Amino acid sequence: MRQGRTIVSLVLVLGVFAPLNAVELSLIDFTTYNDNIAQVVAQDQELYEQAIADRPELNIQNFGWPDFAFEAGDWNLENWRVKLNASADTVGNNKNSMIKNSPSQAHGNVLGVRLQFRPWANAFWANITTPFYQSPTYPNGQYISETEDKQDNGLAVGLLVNVGQIKNVRSWVYGLNYKYTYGVAMSDQNDTPREYGMGSTFHEGWRRLGWTNEDYLEDPNDWEPTKNPLYPFAFPYIKFESLAFYKPDGYSDPNFIAYVRDVTVDFDLAIIRETQDIDDEAIWQMFATSAIEQRVVMAKFLAEELLLRRNLLKLKAANDAATDAQQGGGADAADAAAADAGA
Repeated sequence: MRQGRTIVSLVLVLGVFAPLNAVELSLIDFTTYNDNIAQVVAQDQELYEQAIADRPELNIQNFGWPDFAFEAGDWNLENWRVKLNASADTVGNNKNSMIKNSPSQAHGNVLGVRLQFRPWANAFWANITTPFYQSPTYPNGQYISETEDKQDNGLAVGLLVNVGQIKNVRSWVYGLNYKYTYGVAMSDQNDTPREYGMGSTFHEGWRRLGWTNEDYLEDPNDWEPTKNPLYPFAFPYIKFESLAFYKPDGYSDPNFIAYVRDVTVDFDLAIIRETQDIDDEAIWQMFATSAIEQRVVMAKFLAEELLLRRNLLKLKAANDAATDAQQGGGADAADAAAADAGA
């Protein structure tokens, strides 16, 4: 579960948008990621099936799209994607650039990253992303990182809600003396991206790298609270987008390896609500309506993506079977094995 620290503020702002220094939480924790994202995906699928059962007109299969359901392991770290910059994007480099769920004696499994670039003394870089688009909400409008009573659920799968000004971002990184720099990219509720420079990986072993907000406002007198409608206004959030590693100019070694344990964020709460006498969402269901409509749109893209991915896996299996058969029994056996694998 996610560890958080609470700081008592001198100012309590009720029903008003204003900074309130409160928590340091894990945005994403790779030691528990595979298990926790599996829970989120299963819950999302269950709620999606309930929604289309209630509203059959939303079922994308009625309009020709393929069946859409993630399988166990689709979101695992091993299926995360490495995106090399254009000048490094070759077949060989892509083959040797990968993510692995890597055992650490100190922390359990962590994200292991191996990159391969051209053996030139040029600057190159790569982004590490999740295998699929991650929605911040379930089809019923609930945030994937919150409990039903609006508390953080500790899953640390890439979302933090009710985020005001950010004080700092930190990340535990195991270095192997590569002169690279490291960054963490996030987006907000408006899909505005920002990358936070975390520092150099030119060290051996575990170090906690970080970014500090030099413009952070400590004095409450500097705050500018605003008063706005609270429903259906959604709480501001930050969502994990990618990890980035940058090879410097003048460094010709094509290889890079490092390990990342987590990304944590120290931030001010954006909104403190008074006790709610009326459950607005239970009455109007505006968040749920918006969430299921967005989920249906994304389901069409994800269904196509999953179908293409699984067809590629079938093709790879057929090619592997053909290669094995050719090595063991000649061309006729290879043809038969390929036909069997494609069936």
